[in-house]
Amino acid sequence: MRKIIKPLLLLTSLLIIYSCNPEIDIFGGNEHFKFSSSDEIYLFKDYNKVGEIRQFINENNRIVNFEIERYKIEKESSGFLSPAKMYYYDNLVIILKLTEINSEVCNKIIISISKSKEGKLGNSISIPSSTENSCGGIKFQYKIPEPIEYEINEMKIGNITYESVLTFEGKGGLINYLSFFEKSEVNKVYFDLKKGIIGFDDSESNTKFRIMN
Repeated sequence: MRKIIKPLLLLTSLLIIYSCNPEIDIFGGNEHFKFSSSDEIYLFKDYNKVGEIRQFINENNRIVNFEIERYKIEKESSGFLSPAKMYYYDNLVIILKLTEINSEVCNKIIISISKSKEGKLGNSISIPSSTENSCGGIKFQYKIPEPIEYEINEMKIGNITYESVLTFEGKGGLINYLSFFEKSEVNKVYFDLKKGIIGFDDSESNTKFRIMN
């Protein structure tokens, strides 16, 4: 992969995408800030086929499958108690479920994108994580189109070059992400800003899983 931006790692930063003017409707007397056509490139339309399987393959031709469990845009409220101050905004939730694990925990990756009243987008990705005795998750937030919190790379998989790839790593090896199978511990997740998840590194099996194009 080719480095594009010098890294600066922060786990709790606000994502911001600048658009010209927010698209606003009025709902129940309150403003509703909606996704606009200029936002669509960041809404991961490739994930909108619920039930579709995304496959990743390693050097040993072992395949793991993720099912697209949810792709839904909902109207959320700002949560203010005073109706005069409350507003609504679009929120997209994408859930990818690892089908190799029967358990209902530590097997789902959640991507969330929301529209702010300033006309910007807020984005986060939550990756399940595990220690020896517990299961939790690590949430990453970043800025777009230049997420200075992370290093941006190009990454070629097959004949496709992904130009805006972020790498999410466990905390210095102290925390690993989900396991694909027995003797598997994912320690890196590769995430393209327009295409979503494109790869995983598995430190336990010492293999690299990449999306099957």
